[in-house]
Amino acid sequence: DAKPLIDAGGVTVLDIRQADAFAEGHIAGALNIPFGKGMDFSGVPADKQVIVACYTGQTAGQTVAVLRLMGLNAVSLKGGMMNGWTAENLPVVTE
Repeated sequence: DAKPLIDAGGVTVLDIRQADAFAEGHIAGALNIPFGKGMDFSGVPADKQVIVACYTGQTAGQTVAVLRLMGLNAVSLKGGMMNGWTAENLPVVTE
């Protein structure tokens, strides 16, 4: 369900994987804020739904909880990048 929303530009994709994994392939247009102490969400637009992507979907749930406490409309990418997005052979970019 995420792909049509992303293609339409109506959501922000927040990839919380580490920078090296992000560089190896991510969803086009995604923001990269690696998971860990001191995460700064000030650059995440509050006017769009946020889809949080991690490796397998587990860590994204924790980040979604924080974003929701901040008042953002956030959801987790089912299966993350490994078991969801790339397993479905959906496109990634390396730029």
